[in-house]
Amino acid sequence: MKKVSYASLISKTEKELEKEELELKVQTSKSNLEIQIATTNKDLADAKRRLLAAQSAYPYNVQEELTITEEISSLELGLDFAKKILSERF
Repeated sequence: MKKVSYASLISKTEKELEKEELELKVQTSKSNLEIQIATTNKDLADAKRRLLAAQSAYPYNVQEELTITEEISSLELGLDFAKKILSERF
């Protein structure tokens, strides 16, 4: 960690402090988005496992397969969007 003198710490301008605050907000937002992407990846993997189970279930339930398939489509759409936002804005 870089050593900083007390004089330099108390002499920061309001603009410098605002910039540091803004950088912290950006990093926090980026981290939150990365967490959402990881969570969505997990949810997607879980949904795909449930789909395989539904496809081989006895008795077979077409509505269950449809519901899970729609959930997977929605998760994939959201995941693609979140990754796009991450790459374009951060």
